[in-house]
Amino acid sequence: MNTLGRRLETFESRTPGEVRIFTCGPSTYRRPHIGNYRSFLYEDLLVRYLEYLGLRVLRVINFTDVEDKTLTEAVEQGDSVSSVTGRVQDRFFEEAEMLALKLPDEIPRATTSVDTAVEIIEALAAKGYAYQHNGKYYFDASRVKGFGRLYGLDTSRWPNRRVRFGRDTYEGRRWNLGDFVLWHGAEAGGIMPEGSSWDTAIGRGRPSWNVQDPAMIVANLGPQIDIQCGGIDNLYRHHDYNIAVMEAYSGKEFARYFLHGEHLIVDGEVMSKSKGNVLYTEHIFDRGYEPHHLRYFLMHEHYRTKLNFTWDAMAEAARWIDELREMVAGHIDGKARGDVDAGAGPGAGSAAERGTERAADAGPAAKLRSAFESAMNHDLSAGRALSTLYDELSRIDADALSSTDRRELGNMLARIDSVVGLLS
Repeated sequence: MNTLGRRLETFESRTPGEVRIFTCGPSTYRRPHIGNYRSFLYEDLLVRYLEYLGLRVLRVINFTDVEDKTLTEAVEQGDSVSSVTGRVQDRFFEEAEMLALKLPDEIPRATTSVDTAVEIIEALAAKGYAYQHNGKYYFDASRVKGFGRLYGLDTSRWPNRRVRFGRDTYEGRRWNLGDFVLWHGAEAGGIMPEGSSWDTAIGRGRPSWNVQDPAMIVANLGPQIDIQCGGIDNLYRHHDYNIAVMEAYSGKEFARYFLHGEHLIVDGEVMSKSKGNVLYTEHIFDRGYEPHHLRYFLMHEHYRTKLNFTWDAMAEAARWIDELREMVAGHIDGKARGDVDAGAGPGAGSAAERGTERAADAGPAAKLRSAFESAMNHDLSAGRALSTLYDELSRIDADALSSTDRRELGNMLARIDSVVGLLS
């Protein structure tokens, strides 16, 4: 579903056969928890499925490695910014590999995109969108027609007097009705440990979070992309800020499609340090679960639906995906299980809801393909796709398959697994 307009749309890229995607990566002041990986996982599914459909995907995922929280963390740890963020980045790469997340060969960082950020700010200032005040550069959002259209912001509440918001991020789901910061000048004061400011054409300082993503997008994908993805929190301020900066800078439409993933909660509550319920990958693996168990759990509910983690739900998800994997192996090897329960996987919905297409004269591989693509084409419904895969396989007598059917079935299952990353 395209968040811009809140409707299901048929995807069409700007350039036939090619898709440009920006997916929000981790802020590397602190390691990602499993809720963060849920967002990275639906983005992974999107990229993999577009490639499955034969499209060339040009994707950027970024590291936000210099922002207010990063600098505070470095000071509290008594360490350099690069050391703090480097440790988090290393952990992210390890866990991404465990969870079979497909990453680009290169990941840009805010600290490597400073020159582009400065170029953008200079261009915005020349056009009258940005201005300097007390050592900082701000973006005058009131100059942008349709500002806040992604969220659906009611701009009639915009204050008559000028209000400025000078921090990188603000807690909670709130809207800052006023100008947002683009550049933290060193003369403005505040925390600026070593390695967190640069000498530039607009003075010494650092880019704010609000211009970092645009800088990395411009430097790596150009001024226009097809899709921007992130967590639901980015729908509050951040992605509308990206749109405003990019379109004011280039004078062109920034992106046509936006996807936002919902939160993972724990036992019905939001994860937080104060509640002591933040879960990291080792908390799952220390209980004996494997990476594919966690990967499946994080994708079995639709990405736009809140996912409630409980240990009972984790156990059921692990049991179900192991059963599906055993069934897949049996059909490829010709040793199908005789006690298959064709029940749906957790959160998959009924067969009628899945809308599985079954042509009477189609072979088993064609049926699998039709069922899988029907679910995935409906807003990346991976849970439904895997459940229909379970249903279809349960109807096949593996011992009765011809060698041709077995080969085609194996090839189709391999193609499906290139998307879901769970079956082998």
